[in-house]
Amino acid sequence: MLRRSFIKYSTLAASAAVFPRTALAASGAWETLEDMPFKAQEIYPCLYERGGQEFLFSGGGIAVRLGDPVVRRTALFDPRAGSWTEGVQLPEPRHHMSFVQLGTQIHAFGGFRRSGTNMWQMRRDHWVIDDPLNGSWVERDPMPGPRGEAVPVVGGGRLHLIGGRVPAAAANNDWEDHTDTALHWTYDAENGEWGTRAPLPVPRNSSAGCVLDGSIYIVSGRTVADRESAVCHRYDLQTDRWEQIAPLPSATHGGPPGGQGGLAAATVGGKIYAFGGEWLSGDLGVFADVWRYDPQADSWSAMKPMPEPRHGLGAVAIDGAIYVLGGAVGAGGSGVTATLARYTPA
Repeated sequence: MLRRSFIKYSTLAASAAVFPRTALAASGAWETLEDMPFKAQEIYPCLYERGGQEFLFSGGGIAVRLGDPVVRRTALFDPRAGSWTEGVQLPEPRHHMSFVQLGTQIHAFGGFRRSGTNMWQMRRDHWVIDDPLNGSWVERDPMPGPRGEAVPVVGGGRLHLIGGRVPAAAANNDWEDHTDTALHWTYDAENGEWGTRAPLPVPRNSSAGCVLDGSIYIVSGRTVADRESAVCHRYDLQTDRWEQIAPLPSATHGGPPGGQGGLAAATVGGKIYAFGGEWLSGDLGVFADVWRYDPQADSWSAMKPMPEPRHGLGAVAIDGAIYVLGGAVGAGGSGVTATLARYTPA
């Protein structure tokens, strides 16, 4: 079953093949924090810094509620207070929308909107806001074309949008209308200019990404054909070159080998941590796995898994810990959650 169809009908179905957490001799500690103000999966949250303090910002996503499946709300989490505050709503509901902070503003890019009964109309919009609690979203330079499920990272003072999906032809209303892309766009907020860099060697969507020591890392993902890929790549910001690194290992908590789609990643202490994801081949299911990548050794290690499996989630590093939020505990659209948990590496 295609993922689009599964999400459409999963509001009435239980999760298929969700594997519980099992004991593992690995490091890290989990702590459950205050839930987000709303449930959402397929989110791309970001770090937001203001007045010398760091916050967690998230917006949009899929709630899979009958009559209102796509989220318009935003929220800001204060790690010091341990609480959420609702933010300014998006101009319209979106899912798979990318958020990053460039300078003092939060920028929002692309994603999908609902059109009638269809939830997969890909967009090229670009909105910015100065104050996510009291400001207003303003249109800025649109992307070169419609784009969704790309990895958004900031490196070298610019936004990088890598991989994801684009329309395969003129149609742009359904999951089947789109195809994987290797496109690597950059955006210079100071000059309002879009550019291109070396493309991702293996086109794919639903990957995770982060920046570490002058390089961008793209972790795992899947293709439109719903086949997960374990392949991982590193991009050098100075030389504009990609290289393949060690693939993501096979899951230790259920699921077939071959990668994890809809996962999240963040960096702490010179290491990359990857969280969760799902598989859509065979019996369908969600991963609880947490992996740590050591760039010096070019190797992955299994860490203490998440308290529950999740995919379509977000991960943001703040002050030596990683805040893992949202997502769904069931494959496709079932079991959407508002969970926020803090992972502290040992």
